[in-house]
Amino acid sequence: MPEKLYVHPDTGVELPWRTGVRYYVPWAGKNGKGAYIEVGEKSVVEAYRNPAQYGLDPGMKNDAYGKLDPKIYYAVSGWVEEWFHRVKDKNAETGKEYYERERCVGRGCEYCQTQVPKVFGKRVYFEIARTHWNESLYGVNEYIESNCKCGGFIYKIHYECPKCHGLMVDMANQCFNCQGTDIGIDADKAEAVCNGCQSSWSLYEDKNPEIAKEVHKEMDCPHCRTKAVPSPVSQCTKCEKPDSYNLFDCQMTIQMVGSPDGKFKEMKVDNINIQEPDTKLFDTKYQGPVAEDAIKIAEANKKPLDLNYLLSPPTPDEEAQILNVQNPFNPNSSGGTQVKSYNRGATAAAQAPVESGYEEAEAPPEVADESAVVRQPPKGPAIARSVNIRR
Repeated sequence: MPEKLYVHPDTGVELPWRTGVRYYVPWAGKNGKGAYIEVGEKSVVEAYRNPAQYGLDPGMKNDAYGKLDPKIYYAVSGWVEEWFHRVKDKNAETGKEYYERERCVGRGCEYCQTQVPKVFGKRVYFEIARTHWNESLYGVNEYIESNCKCGGFIYKIHYECPKCHGLMVDMANQCFNCQGTDIGIDADKAEAVCNGCQSSWSLYEDKNPEIAKEVHKEMDCPHCRTKAVPSPVSQCTKCEKPDSYNLFDCQMTIQMVGSPDGKFKEMKVDNINIQEPDTKLFDTKYQGPVAEDAIKIAEANKKPLDLNYLLSPPTPDEEAQILNVQNPFNPNSSGGTQVKSYNRGATAAAQAPVESGYEEAEAPPEVADESAVVRQPPKGPAIARSVNIRR
């Protein structure tokens, strides 16, 4: 759980996960394999889409960029709780050495056979498309939040006006079928049950798409006529002051699977367990054979990540380099491919080896020292990006 919550750029609501906006540009990146571009105050992509918004020459408009659409995504940090090997590698461009955490595959593992030291866990952050979040993690989080720390079941009894507290959308006060008010709660099934006509309905917003659609947009309050987004009012079956768990109190399995028609990838989340993080993440015994390194890695694993920094937009010059175009905001910039590295900090290639690498990408090594983080976006739709620890 981050110490400081992230502010949603549109609503101003504070959330424990970061909301970002980015473009996926298929022809971008050093090897032309595609790159995600975070939208900043000055966006090169948007300048070529619509030069007029920046007061630039309309003639520079590029139809290829006009076909791109910005996408909202969510980013959240955590750990991969699996066994890895601490593999030494070298940056082909700079010759600098670093350590990569490669997953141990068990029987037949090449690193086990060569006795490469084993370590536990990898620090990562996940960048998740809004569709995957809404279809998978939103419902998972709602399920987790229905678990009260007292052992009770937390449910939304209704949604109210944030100004006058009048009821705006009902969930569990009245039966939708007979309008009776004798409503019971089945905590095991997460359902409301009418004791009059025996009708039942789910208490999860995720299972009530019509309600979900209503409560996430502004509505006219029938009591004070204020136009506002309804606020949920929750209740626990066992205590008067509900204290729920959340996404950060759980271990779960996340994987991407093919859709039934094979055209898309879907996010599958299962094996959800409310539990503390594995203590091996913070135990130097499991973080490397070199004591000094292990201490720093174990300590770094305890600290929250600043996703606003790690996912901050590139400068226009950096973005132009990633796109291999002229920077429209600075006609005198070199642009193109003359700059080999997209790294904003000159110290990213540390003299000492670092724990590094993406979960599944081809990008250069990253470092946990946020003053020296590699800024190039992943070169394709990656799920988890690991964060590196300096020696």
